[in-house]
Amino acid sequence: PRRGMWRQQAMKSGTVDCMGVTQFGVAVAVEFKAPGKLSTLRYNQREFLVNRIHQYAFAVVVDSPELLEKYRKEWELFRENGNYDDGLKYLLSVLPANP
Repeated sequence: PRRGMWRQQAMKSGTVDCMGVTQFGVAVAVEFKAPGKLSTLRYNQREFLVNRIHQYAFAVVVDSPELLEKYRKEWELFRENGNYDDGLKYLLSVLPANP
């Protein structure tokens, strides 16, 4: 206010690039990386995704549309069969290791 301008700082550090909810009420969180740069996932971004996964959200980091589609299809197979915990484990397994 002293400088005559306002600064927006509403997003918490580690918040991913894209968040939403599916038509079925499932939360979605996706972090997009450049091709071949999945390993640049920051620690706080990974923790954000892990927290969402533990809430049974679809939460991933991807570097291509094809990878996003692959993860979504695999995860949906678990959900269709009622294997929510296996879906959770799957999403955790495809996250890059802690930086």
